[in-house]
Amino acid sequence: MKKSIILIACLFSISAFAQDLSTADAVINKYIAAVGGKDAIAQIQDIVISSTAETPRGTSETEIKHKIPNKLRMTVYSNGMELMKNIYDGEKMQRSGMMAGGQTTTKEGKEALQEAMQMSLFPELNYVELGVKQTLSGIEKAGGQDAYKIDFELGDKKWTNFYDKETGLKTKQITSGRSPRGDFQSVTTLSEYKEHNGIKIPTVRTQSSPMGEIKSEVQSVKINKGLKDKDFVID
Repeated sequence: MKKSIILIACLFSISAFAQDLSTADAVINKYIAAVGGKDAIAQIQDIVISSTAETPRGTSETEIKHKIPNKLRMTVYSNGMELMKNIYDGEKMQRSGMMAGGQTTTKEGKEALQEAMQMSLFPELNYVELGVKQTLSGIEKAGGQDAYKIDFELGDKKWTNFYDKETGLKTKQITSGRSPRGDFQSVTTLSEYKEHNGIKIPTVRTQSSPMGEIKSEVQSVKINKGLKDKDFVID
């Protein structure tokens, strides 16, 4: 009887260990299923997410518009004034506004696509097609819970995502950047997922960087309201 118990315990440990050594693809597939699945996501034609954040400069409002498959627009306001505007028309990315140094810059090709990808709702769906290199590097704590850690790389861009081992949801992202003061890291935590039209979206997003901490909360989510192409025209 004792031998049977020991054998069962060993088999359980081996099974759990094998699960921990799952592939990056398996972790991402679990995440996509956790947020609603490919079928539910495929029903989205356009989406508008509005959120507010408390920053060292006061309250700001951010509006992200996404027209499937490849048009994006993000606008940041404060006290009714436009601070920044990013537009991706499917080929070019244009950035303008006070937060862009008062200048207008335009990127094209892979560089523009990389920025647009990070603005999209579920970029993981496009990682394979875009040639993103992904490496499952183990299990670590994120938000106090065990999470799968996956390192991503596309060109000179590198970032790391953490996916909760139990729920499958993405709970943390670490990105690297460069400023006049040198290299730095930005850490974003995602929490309080809520369902909208069959898909789950994080309501709270907290970003920490050398510039300080910014916590934003989603105020509204509008899906399939008929966004027009004119909203994504680059001047």
